[in-house]
Amino acid sequence: MGYHSYLVLSRDNSTIVLKTGQELQQIKDSDFYTNGPTVSVNSVWNESLIVQVEPNRILVLNSNAKKLAEKEIGDDDVWIVSASVLDRFVCVILNLGHLYVYEILETGQVQAVYEFADFVVSAVSLYADKSHQ
Repeated sequence: MGYHSYLVLSRDNSTIVLKTGQELQQIKDSDFYTNGPTVSVNSVWNESLIVQVEPNRILVLNSNAKKLAEKEIGDDDVWIVSASVLDRFVCVILNLGHLYVYEILETGQVQAVYEFADFVVSAVSLYADKSHQ
C-alpha cells in the first residue's frame, strides 16, 4: 500500500500543496495542478493513487505525486463545481447541474461510467456503509 500525506490549499487562482511530516513543507517538484483552484483531492485504490479534481479536469497521480492520467471535462463555459470521491469512483457536478460518474482504474486511467444530464443535480455524496461486514 502506498502512503502519502499532503495538505492541499485551494485559492481562487492557485493551489498550494504542502507535504506533511514533522513540519509542513511546500512541494514544487510534483505533478499536482497548482496554476488554478482545486475542487477536491482524495486517495483511491488503498491510498496507492491520488485523484485531484480541478474545474476542467480529473488528474490521477501515483503516490509520489507524478501524473499517470487525466480526463478533460468541460471548457470555458462548462466546469466542475463539486466532487465526491470514494473507493475508485469520482462523481462530479458541472456548473450546468449535470452529474458525471467516473471510475479510476487500478492503472490510473479514468473511465466514464454514467452521465445524468436529464435533470439538474445540486449536490452529491458517495457513501460506503461498512456496518454489515
